[in-house]
Amino acid sequence: MDAAEPGSNEHTLDQVRYRDFCLDVRTAPAAARDWLNTARPTLNVGTQYPVKPRNVALAKDFDVLIHLSEVREADKLKP
Repeated sequence: MDAAEPGSNEHTLDQVRYRDFCLDVRTAPAAARDWLNTARPTLNVGTQYPVKPRNVALAKDFDVLIHLSEVREADKLKP
């Protein structure tokens, strides 16, 4: 997958000094509220891939944000 596009939520989250982190957006500091409430292009991969980014305001769509620097496909369980 390519690097996150500048201006996207992922691009900004990739700049955080921690590689992996979890944020309860409901209790985020006031300094972060404006950023979390502003819709930006966001790649939200769920059960379908590839998908196109859509504009998402993180605090309006999610209660908790989990950012992982690396992810991969799941392994199929052996019978």
